[in-house]
Amino acid sequence: MPVRPLSLAFRAALIAALATLFYARTIDFAFAYDDDLVVLRNPAVTGHAWGAIATAPYHQGPDVRTPSGLYRPLTLWSLAANHVLSADRPWSYHLANVLLHAAAAALVLVCGEAVGLSALAATAGAAVFAIHPVHVEAVANVSGRAELLATLGFLGSFLAFARCRNPPAG
Repeated sequence: MPVRPLSLAFRAALIAALATLFYARTIDFAFAYDDDLVVLRNPAVTGHAWGAIATAPYHQGPDVRTPSGLYRPLTLWSLAANHVLSADRPWSYHLANVLLHAAAAALVLVCGEAVGLSALAATAGAAVFAIHPVHVEAVANVSGRAELLATLGFLGSFLAFARCRNPPAG
């Protein structure tokens, strides 16, 4: 009896589960390093200033000594949404980071296949991406949310590009 290959959706779910399991322990972590400044002392985040976030700098508040000039409204909106959910309790912020990383790992798999990698090569590459230690800082620190969102944006754009150049059959 021939072995039927696993579907792309099933393999993507497995990769996302691998990433989630690998980083799940970070959900119980406290805020660290820049998290306090970016979340708890950021009036746009804690004040749920949805409209003001559209023009607000990333680092703001009374503790900012030198303006960074960074502009990351999507990150600030997502942090403000976390603040609505759990205020100053860090679990929801860490959970969101873990889920964003899991989504990125699944997208690595989809992108790999979109550019013509074999199912095995794309899955192996995505698995390495899912558990590679280079991602610890972005996933474990709430302030790493910007990198996770940027990764998702890049991978989504790359997938759109790949599919435009090589549309899927069918």
